[in-house]
Amino acid sequence: TPEQYIKRIKEIGQPAAAITDHGGISSHYKWYTQCIKNDIKPILGCELYIEKKYNDESEANRYHITVLAKDNEGYKNLLQIVTNAWKNFNKRPLVKIQDLIDHQKGLIVLSGCMSSKVSSLVLAKRLDEAEKELLYLKDNIEYFYVEITPSFFEKAKGLAEELYALSEKLK
Repeated sequence: TPEQYIKRIKEIGQPAAAITDHGGISSHYKWYTQCIKNDIKPILGCELYIEKKYNDESEANRYHITVLAKDNEGYKNLLQIVTNAWKNFNKRPLVKIQDLIDHQKGLIVLSGCMSSKVSSLVLAKRLDEAEKELLYLKDNIEYFYVEITPSFFEKAKGLAEELYALSEKLK
């Protein structure tokens, strides 16, 4: 629960804590309330499902990307993106990449977890395509960063190292 997370966060002395639910923001109110109550800075975000191809109902038609609100304007833009995603519902609330680009003001965008487009390309050893995707995001999103998460999944072996190397290469 948010109460349990915030209790632990306070115990270890973290000054801030983020929440990024998949495809939605329904937990934001409880998270925000608990953070404020405990003098923890709340960081509100979402792990969005980015649409690959229009009108494709397959599970493979989406990839993840993480978005964090930097300020109130960013939070308003996040609300708009999530609302549009639910209007574009297809087994999941799908975000069109152009909608994210159009509503990016006040947002920090991370390349995403192991299920992101960039990570999927790296895991498939398609590094040229991963570079192109990173450069596209870097060129089109003002506050874009490569998300590097340690993973214990066998299929993700070496992913963090590859992502770090790409981020260094592409600055």
